[in-house]
Amino acid sequence: MLLGTFLTSLVHLNAQSLDFYPIFQTTEAWTPLSSDSVVLNQNFDDHVVGPISIPNITFGEVVYDQVYISSNGFITLGQAPSTNEYSPIANGLSAPVIAPFAGNLAGTSLANSKVSYVLSSNLQSNLKIQWSNVHRVGYPNELFSFEVNIDFGTWWNHIHFKYGDFQNIQPTSTAIQVGLRVGSGDVSNLVSNRETNPIHGWAPDSTASSSFSYMQFPAINTTNPTPPNGLKYSWFQSSPVNNNPTQFCDVNGNLVVYSNYDGGVLNINCDVDIPDLKIGVCTYEPVQVNIGGPYASNVTQVLYSGFNSSQGHIHCGTLTPATTSINGVSSSISQVLTMPSIGSYLPSHTFGQAYLSGIMVGASGQCDTLYPHGGGNTADEIVGHFLDTLGGTLRFHHTQYGCWLGEPRNLSDGGTCCLGGQAAPDSVSSPNGSGQGNSPTSTVSNARRTISATPNPASDYVDVQMSDKGLKVVRFTNVLGRLEWVTTTTEQSVTIPVNSLPSGLYLVEVQSEEGRARQYVIKR
Repeated sequence: MLLGTFLTSLVHLNAQSLDFYPIFQTTEAWTPLSSDSVVLNQNFDDHVVGPISIPNITFGEVVYDQVYISSNGFITLGQAPSTNEYSPIANGLSAPVIAPFAGNLAGTSLANSKVSYVLSSNLQSNLKIQWSNVHRVGYPNELFSFEVNIDFGTWWNHIHFKYGDFQNIQPTSTAIQVGLRVGSGDVSNLVSNRETNPIHGWAPDSTASSSFSYMQFPAINTTNPTPPNGLKYSWFQSSPVNNNPTQFCDVNGNLVVYSNYDGGVLNINCDVDIPDLKIGVCTYEPVQVNIGGPYASNVTQVLYSGFNSSQGHIHCGTLTPATTSINGVSSSISQVLTMPSIGSYLPSHTFGQAYLSGIMVGASGQCDTLYPHGGGNTADEIVGHFLDTLGGTLRFHHTQYGCWLGEPRNLSDGGTCCLGGQAAPDSVSSPNGSGQGNSPTSTVSNARRTISATPNPASDYVDVQMSDKGLKVVRFTNVLGRLEWVTTTTEQSVTIPVNSLPSGLYLVEVQSEEGRARQYVIKR
């Protein structure tokens, strides 16, 4: 049964490109799920279950928070597939496809067939979905199991397929689709799928030549006609490189920000007359900041905020400084802060350090809030920190991963990123009721829509009042995205029990046909 098909993704973009890449094939012990939520049990054929709420995951440069499970061996994100879809990679659906074993499958009571999942959440969230003791339609004596495992969270994103026992497999071959895809059409940047190796069959297999390629099951006259027990395919996510052209966020702004991971020597040439110029610098490794140029006297504040590592890494060769220093301006207007607090900026995503440590540690060089940043600060966190500490208006932010090698950085050259950390009115409400920064990639509420949560802070319960009418989903998550409570309702108020939850910061989120609204709640 399908629930609320209006609930789709957080963001829809016009063009997509698959951002997961195959990394290895290996073997790992097959383990049936325990303490799992069973969504299909015993007799099932051509069923789709969902939506199931999950922490935010970016797939094909779009953020999703819901998954649909097909009994036919695959899942989709954000939108349900047809119940009788058997070739989702070849057909190219309107939703992203993750297919460990897509084909015409079914379950029976005799085999105790089931489809189930476990969603765990700590620092790194994890979703496992297993199809247990299923068979190909027409071959009821077959018995096999497989799973998809999605690791997603603050540090990295991976997708794994794993296969259990395959028993009583009949010799008639059928086409099974294995892989990932977004969009439609036979275009290489939309698909990453597998095909059987003509000699070895399923292990090792081969990279598919097109979206119409498939795994022959069983693969006749090969050494591994079916997946060996414990066979595991893996994909990793790689975010797009930040190669944005020169950007000025506000040509009248007076705050300029430089960030990277590797540090080095940053030579800032003040070649533009900018009154009350403020400079923020953020790195993981130490950096030597040298300020000069005809308008250097306009500088009123310089602040370094980062990890300022003392680990002795020599990432920038002979230019690697032992510790961070600021030169060219009076020490009375410059300051080096090692691992300071991010400050009051609170993003709606969890891909940086705001919810992990709350401190400034350096940049990964990415200009997005769609992907995990490997433990670094996101661009909006960095800008939010410097707006909070230095004030002013962001003129530009230049971010990269690698070293600054002493080349001149002219103010007239601008930056590479304009993700600001300013509060976005009408987006996410903080516990004190003030707006907190939604990035441009987040869905914001309509000004005519309201949500309130009281009491706040709360000890035993939270009453949520909503202006939205009609069917809606109310979710209550911790700051790492773990779902603590969820309901579907047509009422305009719900009560959420919180007495058993640990103290901390939580998020109430309401999704309806009218859009999405959020509010943070403190649990005492």
